[in-house]
Amino acid sequence: MSDIEELVDEIDRGRCVAFVGAGFSAPTVPTWRELLAEVGALLAAGRALEPTVAEQLARLADHGAKVNLDALAQQLSDAGRDDFGRALQTVLTEREVHERSHNRRQLLSEIPFAAVLTTNFDTILPGRVPTNNDYRAVLRDEGRRWYDVSADRFSALKLHGDIQDPTTVVLRKRDYRRMLYKDPHRLSFLRALLATRTVLYLGFSFHDAYLNELRSEVLAVMGDDEERELSPVAYAIVPDADESTVRYYRSHEGMVLLPYDSRDDHAGFDVRLAEIHQRTSPRYKLGEVIRDRRILWVDAHPQNNAAEIRQLEETARAVGGDCRFDPVETVEQALAVLRDGPRDLVITQWGYREGHEPTASRLLHAMRGANLSAPVIVYASGDHAADNRREALRLGAFEYTSERSALFREIEQVLREVRVG
Repeated sequence: MSDIEELVDEIDRGRCVAFVGAGFSAPTVPTWRELLAEVGALLAAGRALEPTVAEQLARLADHGAKVNLDALAQQLSDAGRDDFGRALQTVLTEREVHERSHNRRQLLSEIPFAAVLTTNFDTILPGRVPTNNDYRAVLRDEGRRWYDVSADRFSALKLHGDIQDPTTVVLRKRDYRRMLYKDPHRLSFLRALLATRTVLYLGFSFHDAYLNELRSEVLAVMGDDEERELSPVAYAIVPDADESTVRYYRSHEGMVLLPYDSRDDHAGFDVRLAEIHQRTSPRYKLGEVIRDRRILWVDAHPQNNAAEIRQLEETARAVGGDCRFDPVETVEQALAVLRDGPRDLVITQWGYREGHEPTASRLLHAMRGANLSAPVIVYASGDHAADNRREALRLGAFEYTSERSALFREIEQVLREVRVG
């Protein structure tokens, strides 16, 4: 199995967490030098800065000049006080979001990661500063369901704060000390996460000393034995890594590097991300298998399934296709449709009424008797689900489910395996 296939498998199993760094936002967000230069210019317009601070600001334009960026950030904060946060917010929120940033956010939102964490505090990724409830949800496997994997439901955990509330941002030396020593829950969470999940690093330069130290702690716990190669615990999309660097990270850091050529303004990063999206996105995979399919849906109350049908239609359109539904209310109507022509899939309610054979049971019996062939999924309430599922499978149903996310998963599976007509 190749490196990318192993990563795809980890994502599909719900074991992978995305960790997003500054490089992800680079098409829109300025570099740290540029950010401090713009913040400094805003502050200088309203007050006189100390000569040494003004001199350092002037040197930022010369990328060959050495400037202590940590110290300068703290000095600008000291000089600007409350205005520093507002200036930072202005620089980061009044920029037009680049199309590539939009595309990256869309792709990321549709990959079924167990969670998305970021050290970015800009507005490219929607999200929030994590709480203990968020830590619990990630560590206790309360991951996103199929229909949560979309841009409108996407939310990242912002470990270094959110610029919408500048007081939460981690940028200065004091901010890092506050995060590291006054919020021990965050480090405990990260240790547990790195030890129990596979991590995909996106846009990271690995310059955060505390994150590197945490990774080293986890590797030591897992057994950093020079006699054997470490099993992969992380992946990273990185620019221009040569073969020796790839081997080093695999052998000594337990990390699989997925390199790309940084020429053409890092377009290779987007190619890598798009490949992972195409191979893991539930919407993309489902859209591909339901495009140009015909599905018969049998339910005495068709309005109950309107949301599911609408979502499936939108999913097919998202990949440039179409999915046609034939909603009917009775078994007799369903048989007439099947006699008129084959259908790729039949979805039916269980349809229990006291004193009557359930709808699904009658349909499965009738299809067998009339030699009408199509896979059948029973989509029903959770009442008596175990007994009903056992009976449905005995009668030849492909699956019985009570949850929307499970229904979509079963549709993807059965249509990937079977094409009628």
